Amino acid sequence: MPAQHPAVAEISKSALEHNLKVIRQHAGASPVWGVIKANAYGHRVEIVLPIIAPHVDGVACARFNEALEIQTLMQQHQINLPILILGGTYALDEMQYAQEHGFQLACHSQEQIQMLKQLKGKPLKVWVELNSRMNRLGFLPSTIKAAFEELHAAEAVDPIGVMAHLGTADEPQGEEAKLQVERCQQVFADLRQKYPALLTSLSNSAHLLSREELDSYSFQKQATDWVRPGICLYGSTPFADKTAIDLNLKPVMTLKSRIVSHYKIKKGETVGYGATWSAPSDGELFIIAFGYGDGYPRHMQEAYVISKDVQLQKAGRVSMDLSAYFYQGHLDNGPSVGDYVELWGNQISVDDVAAWSSSIGYERLTQIKGRVEYSVIE
Repeated sequence: MPAQHPAVAEISKSALEHNLKVIRQHAGASPVWGVIKANAYGHRVEIVLPIIAPHVDGVACARFNEALEIQTLMQQHQINLPILILGGTYALDEMQYAQEHGFQLACHSQEQIQMLKQLKGKPLKVWVELNSRMNRLGFLPSTIKAAFEELHAAEAVDPIGVMAHLGTADEPQGEEAKLQVERCQQVFADLRQKYPALLTSLSNSAHLLSREELDSYSFQKQATDWVRPGICLYGSTPFADKTAIDLNLKPVMTLKSRIVSHYKIKKGETVGYGATWSAPSDGELFIIAFGYGDGYPRHMQEAYVISKDVQLQKAGRVSMDLSAYFYQGHLDNGPSVGDYVELWGNQISVDDVAAWSSSIGYERLTQIKGRVEYSVIE
């Protein structure tokens, strides 16, 4: 007997394709890596990959095991796109596998260089990462030229590009964002003088959607400068001061679950663990089959869901499997047991839910748990 799933994440094919068009408008001639790490930001890589494949020039993930899953899916769907592992690998056998199967790797450390130098046979395509001032991964400007020289001298390595990741691109007018872009611009230009065919890659979602404001980056919209959109692909904003609507992005995921209990509640009655919430008036209480065991944040003071165009306010603590919502007063022909409520999607932005929980859209989307059913809609 098939299991019944009260919680469903609907993935909109048309919203994903719309966001890709917006990305292409910003990218100009730049090739696009579709970033599908962390299970396509919680949207399921097996769903997202076949949809985006006709619209991107390659796909990027964070780790070697993700690349293996993507490779299998590409074989199943007869997709032929390059795969870039943004974190590179940390084992020689993984590098050898990447070499054999045509993966591209980021290289950000001297330890990785020493392993790459041990490779024999056909060249492995490598992107060398620059530390943008974010101080997370990458070579400093003072050492990156030597890194390129070592890799060019290696027997089976083809250092095709230089890349960097901006840590403050979501604040494009800030001084640190400008300093990071200027560092990358200068190092990229210096390397390009020695290696004229060198590819570059700097733009994540935030930089891609705001780089007209950072005109010091002269490589933008060139066919040799790859962009790496991640969160904007899925219709969430990378900015604190711009909504997805402001950016003409559409939410790809609508997360919903069913009402499993509904009853009247009196003023002053408490709800949930710890009895931390009491009804401000007589009203109606709706219990939803969705909790922190499904990926909904537990620590939110204020939140709401929508069912049949009715806004229901969060009541009490979110528990593992359930959460409670209150309507003040009486509803005629309102939601009832079995009806769906939207937790986020077209009516409630995932970025709003993230704000309620002092989080970010990235975290909310990637925290969806395995017992949520996924479906594809147009």
